[in-house]
Amino acid sequence: MKTFYLSLLLLFSVCLVKAQECNLEETKNRREQVNSIKKPLNYVVQITMKRGKKYNGTAFFIHPRVLLTAGHNLRKRPQFIFTRVKSITLRVGAINPNNYIIKKKYRTTQNGNIYTRCTFNRKYSIYEDYGIIILPDEELYNQIGGTFKLTLFNSEVLTGRDINLAGYPGDKEFCTLWHDKTSNFFEYVNSKDNPEQLEYLKYDFFTRTGVSGAPVWYSDKGENYVFAIHTYGNNNDDKKCNTATLITTEVYNDIINFCMKKGIDLTK
Repeated sequence: MKTFYLSLLLLFSVCLVKAQECNLEETKNRREQVNSIKKPLNYVVQITMKRGKKYNGTAFFIHPRVLLTAGHNLRKRPQFIFTRVKSITLRVGAINPNNYIIKKKYRTTQNGNIYTRCTFNRKYSIYEDYGIIILPDEELYNQIGGTFKLTLFNSEVLTGRDINLAGYPGDKEFCTLWHDKTSNFFEYVNSKDNPEQLEYLKYDFFTRTGVSGAPVWYSDKGENYVFAIHTYGNNNDDKKCNTATLITTEVYNDIINFCMKKGIDLTK
């Protein structure tokens, strides 16, 4: 019996180690191109931002007038000549450059219709790498009729589930949407410069520039729960897996509070 339990413990340890490793060359070809839009993939938005030059990313609906994305897509950068994002172009339901549901361009104002934390603007932090876009009306939402449900990260809820990611990677044709799912993900604490021992999410999704801001979600009983935002590659710690910023209580409350200031109650 003792030998049985030792073997079981060894097997569990091996599985645990394996689950915390990623072979991104293997998962590179696991991604699937989206050729027809259906829920919830139509909630994912291709975004082109302009500071001095244009660059691309991903965003997603969490409310008829609110999109989330990576903070570094919208961040006011003090070290650049062109410090703030001056405009964004959104392509909703895009599957290629000429095939999308609706396209719209907006001028942007920091802390007006786009938001990133002041501390994040001064110094990058993966724990604060989220950004909010406030739309002036529900015109874009009316074309898709749904949103992801913003939810707190809860590791227990995710046990035994696959998680999803969808975005617009820069190593593929511009404005093509790619989707992937995996069961190989885990919480990770990087002890370097992290006195509060905050966590982020690691996974074996293969990503490239352009996917930043993509939703990380799971589906249950017809609802699509987004609990993290893809924000970083695999070179920020000793785990060679890609990275997402978690929707922690602090992040969740900050999103709720900013939207409330704009007259939008995300809790309803």
